[in-house]
Amino acid sequence: MRCKNCGWPNQPGETNCVKCHAPLEGDAGSENYIPQPPVNVGEPRKTVLEASPLGQSGPAAENNTCTQCGFPLRPGSIKCPKCGAPVIATAPAAPAMPRRATVLNPAIEEIAAKVNESKENEPKEQRNVKFKTKNITNSSMKTINPYLDGFDPEPTCSLKPLKRSNERKPLEPIDFEGEEISLTRENTDPDNSTISTECHAVITNENGKWYITDKSDAKTTFVRAGEKIEITDGSIVLLGNRLFEFHA
Repeated sequence: MRCKNCGWPNQPGETNCVKCHAPLEGDAGSENYIPQPPVNVGEPRKTVLEASPLGQSGPAAENNTCTQCGFPLRPGSIKCPKCGAPVIATAPAAPAMPRRATVLNPAIEEIAAKVNESKENEPKEQRNVKFKTKNITNSSMKTINPYLDGFDPEPTCSLKPLKRSNERKPLEPIDFEGEEISLTRENTDPDNSTISTECHAVITNENGKWYITDKSDAKTTFVRAGEKIEITDGSIVLLGNRLFEFHA
């Protein structure tokens, strides 16, 4: 008892389809056959997808389909329920807003023109003074280190021992601090017997310049003339192993 109009399976003994109410055409010789005039049920109603995809209409309804398989998509779908292809959402372009034409008040334009004219007629020297004034920094903004406030650090210097041909151990620089430094065997080269155990020489700092004075009994403190240095009357100059006294 399958309906030829909609295909719905009906129970035996039904004369009309319980789904579409169309008459069931059974065997004329059967006991369930009751001839009835055909019922005009009209054109079958279309489903939502047949009428308009997902209830939409217009060009948007036609374009709201999967780009891979053409299956209709619901609004906001992330992937196609049929083929699983990702859905690329395209937002409608916002309409361009018209730009407003800038209209200045004639009075404001006149004032601006006078200001520009006064700047052009301003002497160059005066403009430079104004520019320099802007670059002046406020000394009160500087940060003061409380540990160094009122503290005058001592001058420092160092002596770096030079290796002899038979020496292999590394020699480190010797640091000194103060305006007057006494050089002895202990604080320079403890194993060197040619350096006096007492004060062999004195290094002093005067007005940012360093000076050395010999204090040894054997007078064996010398400075190599690696660059032009000043010699005064009575200076001792060592040439090879011979000492010479200089007089102006």
